[in-house]
Amino acid sequence: MPKSAAADRFADNVVKRSEYDLVIRTRLMFLLAFLPFLIALIGLLILKGDSNIDIIADNLLLISSELCIISFMLFLMSYRTYKHEKRDAEWMDALMDYVEFKGGDTSRMKAHRDSLHAGFRRVSMYISGGLLGFNILYLVLIGVYLYLHIDIVSNHMVLLSVVSFILVGVQFIVTSGSTVFLPNRHDKIQSQFTEELKSALGQVGVNVSSMPHTIRKRNILIHLFLFVITLGFYIILLLFESSIKLNRHLYSQWDYEVDLLSEIMEAEGASGIGPVSK
Repeated sequence: MPKSAAADRFADNVVKRSEYDLVIRTRLMFLLAFLPFLIALIGLLILKGDSNIDIIADNLLLISSELCIISFMLFLMSYRTYKHEKRDAEWMDALMDYVEFKGGDTSRMKAHRDSLHAGFRRVSMYISGGLLGFNILYLVLIGVYLYLHIDIVSNHMVLLSVVSFILVGVQFIVTSGSTVFLPNRHDKIQSQFTEELKSALGQVGVNVSSMPHTIRKRNILIHLFLFVITLGFYIILLLFESSIKLNRHLYSQWDYEVDLLSEIMEAEGASGIGPVSK
């Protein structure tokens, strides 16, 4: 029996998944999101009664710091999305090549494979990184201005804070595919792809399972409204939820692909490879 290079590529993709898939510790992310509030609270307790401290200016700096952290988390989500979709594109290509090796039809599988937007994710990741850089710059400028004019809340400081908020809003829209749509959309695409994989291989005598679709759809307009009325702080909860769901998708895919690899190995008469640990 001729050896399938596509099966080897799929196995290699599974073995190297840790190079692409990033599991975020959601509790740590949640703590990071509230770090500026904790620092501000400690600072106010220490500096309580100091007449030289401008509370309004201090709050502006606090808000800008929080927006900067949110901007970083948005970039982190767009980065992990790009890396995961890049792996899944190679994952699907290898499986389609395996089906063709077995003499099966991949036309339906290809339609789902083409639904991935790894190239677009890369662009949104770069844009998100650029916006993060601007937010860091504005945070530094606000800090410098506060240091030089600690007794005054000027229009310049307010303007910088507004610009920072607008930039985070733009970043939220640019990365909405990673924070709002991805967990459901990507999970659904993979589930449909593996249903077609199961059907195509079943027609050539290879029995494999499909990946379940378990993550529900969300409405971006609701999230955008909540983002505006909470001055951007709603993103903390959204990112926390999105991170949990994407982690759930990763764990579900890891379990599935180990089973799928075992099924392909059995069909190919291979042995000596154990499941990849999480």
